[in-house]
Amino acid sequence: MKEILLMLLIALYLGFGYWAIQYIKVNIMGVTAEYYTDTIAFYGQRLMFAAMLGWVAIPIAFIHKTFIAKE
Repeated sequence: MKEILLMLLIALYLGFGYWAIQYIKVNIMGVTAEYYTDTIAFYGQRLMFAAMLGWVAIPIAFIHKTFIAKE
């Protein structure tokens, strides 16, 4: 049961990290297009950024979306 909960938490962290990195790229940094040569590099890089920078990107994205964004 503990392993299932751990895997669920890791999946949630990666999901929120993935969302936060893309939110920061588009809404804060203004990135409109990214070009990659293959699909593995495209999703691999996004998942690596989500895993490594999620701890800082998630709070920044939530704060920006909640208080600063005018959407």
